Amino acid sequence: MLADFDFKQSTSDPCIWIHEDTNGGQTYIALYVDDLLIAGENKTTIMTIKRRLSERFEMKDLGIAKKFLGMEIEYGTDGSIKIHQNQYIQQLLERHGMIGCNSVTTPLDTSVKLIAITESDAPADSTEYASIVGGLTFAAYVTRPDIACAVGILSQFLNKPSSAHMHAAKRIL
Repeated sequence: MLADFDFKQSTSDPCIWIHEDTNGGQTYIALYVDDLLIAGENKTTIMTIKRRLSERFEMKDLGIAKKFLGMEIEYGTDGSIKIHQNQYIQQLLERHGMIGCNSVTTPLDTSVKLIAITESDAPADSTEYASIVGGLTFAAYVTRPDIACAVGILSQFLNKPSSAHMHAAKRIL
């Protein structure tokens, strides 16, 4: 579909499409199912692409992106862009009763070695544990790569989490 508009699919990410105009300027479309984000240097080119797309497809132009796929986008006066998930993370904290919790400087306690549950360990609610780890996984992949290693470790214990695993998951929250 985007190939009809002279876009070429990125070789590194199939959800990114690139258009190069006659002056060498590039315009990018990030496409996921029915959400798309258009970015480029030339506003006229972006407007032309939006017009051409809207002639062929039913679409809404929501203006400057403030949210995309769970990410919140803020624009600085210096031209910077900040991507975060504050609202998503606040909802995750609220869902698991962690609003107002104390912050820590590291996602995992290095003095604790997480191992498979033993008979002497108290089991944790596996549904809640999976919900926390799943929520943290989304945050780690989108805007919080600093917790990715810790979340990866916790994901090894999804089948039978112990109270120690739950404590570690809540520490990351």
